[in-house]
Amino acid sequence: MAAFFHFVAWLPQDPSWGKRDAFAAILGPIWRIVIASIVAEVVSELLDTEIYHFWVTRITRRYQWMRVLASNSISIPIDSLIFCWGAFGLALPHAVVWSIFFSNLIVKGVVMLISLPGICLVRGHDR
Repeated sequence: MAAFFHFVAWLPQDPSWGKRDAFAAILGPIWRIVIASIVAEVVSELLDTEIYHFWVTRITRRYQWMRVLASNSISIPIDSLIFCWGAFGLALPHAVVWSIFFSNLIVKGVVMLISLPGICLVRGHDR
């Protein structure tokens, strides 16, 4: 998607508009955000999978909701930390980056807690 937006920003715009730089600035990807997002997702998803697997193999196969809660409780802060500091650490004041981090953490945590009851509706192979 980032490559597609980069391509679209590169294409010639309507000459009557006359704001090529503004068009490219709005639509073109900011590569530090793209790279931070990819790195954060890869690291947090690998961590989430390992914690979930550890829970299943070493603790218990019961209580799927607890496995999800345990793995997400660790992977969500790691994801937010890597993304916020990778994307904005050198571009914004530290207080702003921490504010973005905590906002991300709260929103993702609330979404996880709201969706957690849905986990009970999923029938896995372990039942």
